Amino acid sequence: MSDYVQSILNQLDECAMAYNFPMLDNAYIFAAATRLTLYRDTARWAMLIEALGFSPKSGQDADRILIDLYGFGNCLRQAPGLLTSFYPATSAAPLFEDPWPGKLAAGARTLTLRGREVRIPTDPETYRAAGIERHSPDAIAGYELLRALLPDYRELLLATETERRAHLPLDLPEILQLDDWHHPDLADDELPGHTETFRQLANVLSSGDPARYAPTEPSNTHWRYWPYGGDGVTAPTFWD
Repeated sequence: MSDYVQSILNQLDECAMAYNFPMLDNAYIFAAATRLTLYRDTARWAMLIEALGFSPKSGQDADRILIDLYGFGNCLRQAPGLLTSFYPATSAAPLFEDPWPGKLAAGARTLTLRGREVRIPTDPETYRAAGIERHSPDAIAGYELLRALLPDYRELLLATETERRAHLPLDLPEILQLDDWHHPDLADDELPGHTETFRQLANVLSSGDPARYAPTEPSNTHWRYWPYGGDGVTAPTFWD
């Protein structure tokens, strides 16, 4: 392993050990979707990871739908780790009734995603088709709504190119983007540098060859692989 590759892995691991790396089973955020983008040239490298989720304790109403954008590299405009958070949804009327864990308001019919009005799905079949087992036939949790929106509105929910580029040199070329990969289980003390995925990604950044990413480990970034995410904010009285 070259010194350059090792330096990349060292930065990722140091951020992970400092709890400054995406944790997909975060007890306070219900996971929804992810995206990872690599940038590099002969002297610079950057890795951005987006984690979309529903956080009942974050912000007010529609701001509970958020993207945490993490960045790593040797050319960022700020220190590596959590760079910023975005809130892709807005609503003119109250969207959620209860912050624990955010029950959809009885009168909520639409929300706006980056200027586009979107009808809130209420048909149980929409949720079943997305693999979502609703906890109650009479109420929709905020994280259930967010996950149900993903099949049709993923690009409106994740960060835009402009939002990502705001943290990087504008001339830094993008070389690889992933929506699915094998993510380390930080709660089980697994570090990025322990995984095949991030070792290969470090080699891509070092060499500039996207073909160096050829994983054999199955992807695990889909929300169904992180059932304990949000466990710390589930209120026992929510479904009463």
